[in-house]
Amino acid sequence: MDWFRHNPLLGGLLVATALLALVGGYFVQTGSTFYAEQVEAYSTHSGALNRLQTAKPFPSEANRAAAQTEFDAAEKTLQELSSYVESQSDPVRPLNPQEFQDELSKKVAAVIEAAAKAGVTLPDGFYLGFDAYRTAPPAPAAAALLGQQLLAVEQVVTQLIKAQVKGINNISRRPLSVEAPGGDAAKNKKDKPGEDGKSKLVHLALAPFDVAFEGDQTASRAAMAAIVTARPLIFIRLASVANSQPEAPTKEAAPGATPVSTTGTNATGIPVLFGQETLQVILRLAAISGPENN
Repeated sequence: MDWFRHNPLLGGLLVATALLALVGGYFVQTGSTFYAEQVEAYSTHSGALNRLQTAKPFPSEANRAAAQTEFDAAEKTLQELSSYVESQSDPVRPLNPQEFQDELSKKVAAVIEAAAKAGVTLPDGFYLGFDAYRTAPPAPAAAALLGQQLLAVEQVVTQLIKAQVKGINNISRRPLSVEAPGGDAAKNKKDKPGEDGKSKLVHLALAPFDVAFEGDQTASRAAMAAIVTARPLIFIRLASVANSQPEAPTKEAAPGATPVSTTGTNATGIPVLFGQETLQVILRLAAISGPENN
């Protein structure tokens, strides 16, 4: 103790050194333990990964048979579905560019006449969505598939006219792959039978087009019901329906309402609050494009 009193500086240094040694020892011990844990964890995971990478699965015969049964069932279902869709679609008829353009012109004229008789309005310049071929024929490789799509578009428009919608506002379609420069019509062919005698799946492309129309609720509902049940097959991929009067009329006034009378006159003056609105409908549709039905 006397030495510490006579040498306070050295004593303080000794105490500090001792504390630092204790703290250093603690960290060394902790770090060593942590390192050992990480090395052990790495060895465990590395061993598991190595086993998985080098493993050679050997399923039992029962499992292999069950997997094959499921695969065969799935393939059969896909074949049946593919064959059904093909049977419900229009065949690709041999058609050259001039024949397609002539057929398009005749169908446009027939639709315009039918719409006029039914009181269905058509947009200016109406040409069934094939405006690009109003004055110019398509490429030879595209004519047959365009003819197939033309039948589908005509069918939809005919159903709208039969349902007596108020008006067809627009028809637009996205070009088929064969319409692009260098388009390959072979993409729409169906596969040949395999070597085992089993027919492969039929690969069918879609020919999408959009139709916008306006009509009352009854006519719009009838039109959409006719489209989804029509043959050849038409897919509704997207539907947008908007009411011309999104907000209900007030009790005080119903703009455009017709008075209703129970005595055959308008004496009661009761306005019709509902049923006067129309629906603005946009349908994104698709028909089957190919293959040839031989």
